[in-house]
Amino acid sequence: MVDLNSEILEDTYAVTPRTVPIRYRERVRYDRDAVHGVLDAGLVANVAFVLDGAPSALPAVYARLGETLYLHGSRAGRFARLGAEQADVCVTVTHLDGLVFARAWLIHSVAYRSVVVHGKIRLVTDDEERMTGLAAILEHVATGRSAQARPPTRQEFASVAVVAVDLEEVSCKIRREEQSKFEPADLQGGCWAGFVPLRQVALEARSAPDLPAEVTMPPIVDGYRGPFPVTDEAMSTVPAPPARPAN
Repeated sequence: MVDLNSEILEDTYAVTPRTVPIRYRERVRYDRDAVHGVLDAGLVANVAFVLDGAPSALPAVYARLGETLYLHGSRAGRFARLGAEQADVCVTVTHLDGLVFARAWLIHSVAYRSVVVHGKIRLVTDDEERMTGLAAILEHVATGRSAQARPPTRQEFASVAVVAVDLEEVSCKIRREEQSKFEPADLQGGCWAGFVPLRQVALEARSAPDLPAEVTMPPIVDGYRGPFPVTDEAMSTVPAPPARPAN
């Protein structure tokens, strides 16, 4: 049997049977920099799970803080139930970077960057960690936003569930714009082949109609270029959780 982790480095994730792809193994990476880069550049993750015997998947905004992914949802929602059960989940984040046009039907492809995380989802019960997770999600969307907006009230805080998935069993797969293998005769067919780059861009921001005239658009929103990695500076100023009612 091959030892998958015979040369593990501190800056790489351990290789497991679930993180070894069936095909195109040359495209897979396990280094933390590659994984963190893909996660920090994304806004929405797809969380797959089995609930009541049936497979399902839900999209969710997330944030990476160190080696943990934080997500949130309603206290009555499925994430809260899954977290309470510490259910097995598979979290994926994918960026579509372009379309690869080939000379044959089955040779067309896409350029992409993707991360797959296997693990157990846990319900965060510590109030300070819950506040940290919520602030991280907001900071991932827009740096500094957690300091600009009002923190949650006790009632709001009680209504939301924060869940976490630790980055332990992780892989990253990247496909560039190169052409796939083709038959030499295809070169003579007169069919165009090439690459169409794609990227996600923000359009011009629109202020809320009830916004007072003296409130200006913050620079992080004007010409938005997010999402953003969560900074230690922002996490150092997370307010305390709202106080619990006195008994």
